[in-house]
Formats: sequence, C-alpha cells, structure tokens
Amino acid sequence: MKSIKIKFMCTSSIDIGIDYLDHIDKIKTYEEWEKLNFKLYRLKNNSSLTFKKKDHYYWFNVVDDSEYMRMDDEEEKCFLLNKKITKYPIDIYYLIKQGISKDEFFYYESSMLYYFNALDFYENKCLSEAILSLQKAMDINNRNEYNELLDEINIKLYNTETAEKLFDKYRNDITEPMRLEIINKWLKCFVQNSEYLKCQYYIEFSISQYNKLINDEIEPVIYTKQQKEFSEHYYDNFLNSLDGIFSKFNWKTVIINEELIKLLKYILSIYKGDNQRFINNVKLLFNKNSSNLIVSNK
Repeated sequence: MKSIKIKFMCTSSIDIGIDYLDHIDKIKTYEEWEKLNFKLYRLKNNSSLTFKKKDHYYWFNVVDDSEYMRMDDEEEKCFLLNKKITKYPIDIYYLIKQGISKDEFFYYESSMLYYFNALDFYENKCLSEAILSLQKAMDINNRNEYNELLDEINIKLYNTETAEKLFDKYRNDITEPMRLEIINKWLKCFVQNSEYLKCQYYIEFSISQYNKLINDEIEPVIYTKQQKEFSEHYYDNFLNSLDGIFSKFNWKTVIINEELIKLLKYILSIYKGDNQRFINNVKLLFNKNSSNLIVSNK
C-alpha cells in the first residue's frame, strides 16, 4: 500500500475546509498521507475513498499502484514538485482567494492574473474594466474559459451579436442552455434592443432545434444526448419562463410597433407560465394600442 500514489480531491473549490486546503489537488504516497493523519486503510480494497464534510464531498483516488495504474507525465511532475494539479482557472482563482499561493499550482500561467482581475471586476459590476482585463488575458492565451466569461459579460450588456453567436454555437445542443436557464438571457438582449422580430426568430429557432433533437433528426455536438424525459422537462421550463425575457422591460414608456405586437402575440400562444403580472402588462399594452386581441385561458 505504501508504494501507491493517491490524489486528494473535492467536489468544489469554494470554501474548502481549513484542514484540507493545503492538501487538496495534491498527489502523495500512501505513507505521506498517513503521516498527515489521513486514515486511508479502507483503500486496501478500493481505488477511491469518499467522505463528506459540511457541504463538500472529498475523496482520495489512487492514480498509480505501480502495476495496473500509472500516472501520466503531468501527474508525475505534480507529484515530484509537490504542486497542486488543479487545472481550471476558476478553481485556481477560488483557491487563491482562500490563501493558497499561485506558486502552488502546476498549471498557473501569467494570463490567469488578468482573468482573476476580470472576475473581481465582474463581481463588483465593473463590466467595462472586466472586459479590458479579459482582453489582456486573451492576448496572452485565448482560453475557452476567458471567452465564456466575455460572453457572459456581453450578455449582461445586452449585446445581440453575442446572443446570436451563442444560439449558433448551441444549435445542436439547445437543451443545454434550456437546462441552465440562460436561454432567456440571450433572448432578452433582442428585446432590450427593440429587435423584436429577431427575438421571435430565435424562439422559433430554439423550438425547431429542440424538436429535431427529440426526433433524432440532429445529433448533439458539444454534449452527450440527454434522456428524453429530461429534455422535455427543460423544454417545458423554457416555455414556462418566457415572461423572463421582459423582466427589465419598461411597459409604460415602450414605443409600440407591429413587431412588438407580433412578438407578444406569438409568446402568448406558446407561454405556459402563470405570471399574471406579465399577462396583465401584455393586455394593457394591447389595449393601449387599440388592439382587439382577446387574451384567453390566461
């Protein structure tokens, strides 16, 4: 047992217990973990050992037993250098916030400094400063994580180009943004910019892509295919929450036009939610426009 190499991990990098913070994402021998007062005798018959403290699950995982399992090159380097094997920048960020030095991480790189600054700016709602920091990070290393944060910020700023880009990116995986409940944030970009026809187009596009996925006419590209009952649940939630597109909408001062009326009529025809305030605002707007539309069953 003493010759095996064991990695210590956690389900979250936020609020790691003080007793585990220095050791998380480290690879050590069985003997080294024992000297740190971790009791790993139950690993004798298993390749992993899991326990829970407060809201986190922690586990030890055998990564090298000198016979059937061997560490890869990067794990070997982390072990020899006694570095944390934490890979994702967001996890490194949270661990550094808890007092771990950047020098502890094998995968730390200079671009992350600007990414971390961007996260701090974003948390403090300084969006322009966050974008500038992200651009500096991306000049060094154009990582996916940096682009994803930039997209998130641009959606906060109601950037319709970003919204269109994301709809295109997830065209074959449309149930994923439905599951994450972020699709309405993309749609809200068009409403906030009075691009009502585009908003309707992308609602119809999302429904069409969902039906193609359900009927096996297209295959997911980014994610594995979800079970049908889960996809149906996410889709129903999407239709139930369409009122969220108008959460920042100024019903009193909006300039009414045919495109807006058309969008609202369409949404009412598919909306399955019960937000009476939203329904009443739509009715008042139709009345203001001298529309003869009768809103029924709502």
